[in-house]
Amino acid sequence: MEPKTKMIRAAIAALMLATCAGSYGADRRVPADFPTIQAAVDAATTGDRVLIAAGKYVTQSVIVAGKALRFEAEVPGSVTLRTTAGAILAVSGTSGQTVVSGIEFHDGAPAIQADAMLTIADCRFVAGASGVQHLSGALTVVRCQFSGATGASYGGGIAANGSSALIRQCTFTESRSNYYGGGIYVACPTTIEFCSFRGCTSLYGGAIGHYSDPLLVRGCVLADNPIRACYLQGNAPATFDSCQLATSPIDAAGTATKTISGCAFCGSTTINGTWVDGGGNASGLACDEDCNGNGTPDIAEWAADATANCDASAGLDSCQLTADPAADCTGNGRPDACDIADAIVGDCDGDGRPDPCQIADGQSDADGNGVPDGCDPDCDGDGVIDAIEISGGAGDCNGDLVPDDCAEPVLTLFDTGPQRLVVSGSGSAWASYSSGRLSTTMPQRWTVQGFSLDASCDSYAISTIAVNGSPSASSPAPQIGWKIWVRRPGNPSPGPSDLLAEGTVPIPAPIDDPRSSPLNERYRLPVDVRLLAGDYWLAVFGVNGTNLSVFNWYANPENGVNIAQAHMLRSERYPVPGFLPWTATTWSQSPGLDPADRFNTVFAVEGRVGIVDCDANGISDAIQLAADPGLDCDSNLRLDACQDDCDKDGVPNSCEIAAGEPDVDVNGIPDRCECIGDLYVNGRVDGADLGILLSEWGPVTPTTVADLDRNGVVSGADLGILLGRWGPCPN
Repeated sequence: MEPKTKMIRAAIAALMLATCAGSYGADRRVPADFPTIQAAVDAATTGDRVLIAAGKYVTQSVIVAGKALRFEAEVPGSVTLRTTAGAILAVSGTSGQTVVSGIEFHDGAPAIQADAMLTIADCRFVAGASGVQHLSGALTVVRCQFSGATGASYGGGIAANGSSALIRQCTFTESRSNYYGGGIYVACPTTIEFCSFRGCTSLYGGAIGHYSDPLLVRGCVLADNPIRACYLQGNAPATFDSCQLATSPIDAAGTATKTISGCAFCGSTTINGTWVDGGGNASGLACDEDCNGNGTPDIAEWAADATANCDASAGLDSCQLTADPAADCTGNGRPDACDIADAIVGDCDGDGRPDPCQIADGQSDADGNGVPDGCDPDCDGDGVIDAIEISGGAGDCNGDLVPDDCAEPVLTLFDTGPQRLVVSGSGSAWASYSSGRLSTTMPQRWTVQGFSLDASCDSYAISTIAVNGSPSASSPAPQIGWKIWVRRPGNPSPGPSDLLAEGTVPIPAPIDDPRSSPLNERYRLPVDVRLLAGDYWLAVFGVNGTNLSVFNWYANPENGVNIAQAHMLRSERYPVPGFLPWTATTWSQSPGLDPADRFNTVFAVEGRVGIVDCDANGISDAIQLAADPGLDCDSNLRLDACQDDCDKDGVPNSCEIAAGEPDVDVNGIPDRCECIGDLYVNGRVDGADLGILLSEWGPVTPTTVADLDRNGVVSGADLGILLGRWGPCPN
């Protein structure tokens, strides 16, 4: 074997192993840990695996109630189970999925009876009353063999009575039932793919007895099932596609549509009843075609082994590969097209050549994931795939395999109620089209909106607030203001102490967007804010006379989804100190709506995720605060160690002032750290400073240095502060 082919086959084997290996809880080993299968089941909990060592076991019915387990042979195909009476395995009372794989069942009435979701893979069912009786939930059966299984009335091999069934690459040989479906009885929506039926018998449907619900049979072979090989009941549609039938007649009963397309018929095969010819059917063909010359007709080989013709084509796989060896670049004996269709190998670019072969041809696979780098994500388009950037140290704080430099913040909006129709006088109007200006007599009316930043990342660098609207011209230039506050648990509205960041920006030129219109342009307001994961409030409003009467911002502005129009009314549920509410006598809510939800807004922010480590100790701030909330005395989501601390005592200025430390000039610095009253700046408070204060007596601007208490007037209060500080300044 060529070295390259060996490498490809090894890669495929590893991929199949990883694909088939599901997650499970504890292993319950029989007989190493438990003497019987039932004892292992009794000890197990949902998600555990019952792992059975090689051997032949005769057991009473194994009862599985109220738990979803995995039953596996330690070595696939090495375990044989028989029972003295009843079902070998009986499952009920669980909403989870039971999995059975690699086990051979002998006898049983039936071998498996399940009233739950069930997956069976790589099992054999030999003789006995019947194979699988499935009563509820979804059923999946893949790569199983049913030989001589005999159902009393319905479904010698499988009776599908649940919510759905998928039966794939299975073989049914001489399976029998007395009444319906010698191979398979169908009483739910069912797909049967790439299966084979040989010598199966029943009164209605030797191979397949279709009783109810839609049925699709695709890529199957039916040979020597002489009596009503397929009985298609009249009350549900059925479709046969790309099948081969030899001496296996179909009975299409009733009025529901029965469609047959792309099928080949030979021997004494007929279609009785009313059916629709979907095209591509061929009849009268020879039943003895033997493409590989081994003396056994192709259709008989296919009927004996459902995997012998994986793509249900006219020729066996072995013959296809003899004619075109390049069709199996992986060297596993199957056409590449089948490997791709069955997800055994990938074909990321859809060119029909498996990924392992492209890599063996020389395409790069830097991260070793079995996918050519050309198909792997490269979010910044720099030619280095994301996985390599992350492995090389690029941050991926939320584990989504996208470097933080490309990631967007994950936002969750708090529900402030849907948009409300309000009533003005006798007419109605949407609140989003209210008016208002920011001035000393009529502050702009507006709404705050709560949002959350995903806790899986340490921090977010917010770069943009995205808005839509049509701001009017004003003097000076139109501007937009924004504020962000911490949202504290149990606090229904933000207060002054919660403010984290604010700013004012001129309204930029609208972005080029075909969805824009003169009355609804799209804008991106540049901001620069770093936020830790957590809960916040945001507000956007007009300043300097900017009229935002028709200004909206959306939760998802880039895809054009108008989730809700925003408006400039202040929320009644979430008031903001210092801003006036809408006059209740002018506007009232429509009858029958929740008065607490009169107004709302939604918005979008854009930015990057990242890490904040303000004290440069190698541990992100978010992790430190989660471990010890006491590191943030004022609950502003910033480490105390990184905030201003004028006296270096380990307590930030803000917390000392909140605890009662004087700050007469309201500048955020405790007075004992300042030389308040040293207006002459000579290191002491004396007559020179008194002279300056007296010269400024009376109303002044708030920034006048002699206005020590910052109340806009130099008065006796300021004189008292200065005299109280007389003498040398503190160190």
